[in-house]
Amino acid sequence: MNKQIYFMCCLFMVMFFVLDITTPLSMADGALYMTIIFLSVWAANKRFTITLAYVSTILTMIGYLFPHHTFRTPTELITDRILAVVLIWLITFSTMRRVEVNEQNFVKSETLIRLEKELVFLRALHNLCPECLSRLHKQFCEKTVLPLEDLK
Repeated sequence: MNKQIYFMCCLFMVMFFVLDITTPLSMADGALYMTIIFLSVWAANKRFTITLAYVSTILTMIGYLFPHHTFRTPTELITDRILAVVLIWLITFSTMRRVEVNEQNFVKSETLIRLEKELVFLRALHNLCPECLSRLHKQFCEKTVLPLEDLK
């Protein structure tokens, strides 16, 4: 699966670069690289996503150097490229942060499922009343890796 994602990201990157150097500079072609960042999230490799962001930044800047026919001033063209680079990095950091939050939520939910299974087993084993079970649950949560406050 990761090899397919790597291949697709590289293919899209080449396609977007060719599009960038063949279209007029008045188009915001640098923004197309953001789709590659979104695609790289499925590879579950942060280093790959960061590498794609670096390569996208370099290709966006190289795209400015190719001669184009345009009626815009160089200041406007440079500003467009800078905005595209800023967007690439904002998307990179926001998607990576979202992946981290999802991973943390997954770990918490797995811990809750494990705790619930253990408590059901203990209650069935000892036939505890609800008050004793609640007290045992609090004690057990304090001893585990996941603090009780994180369960809320």
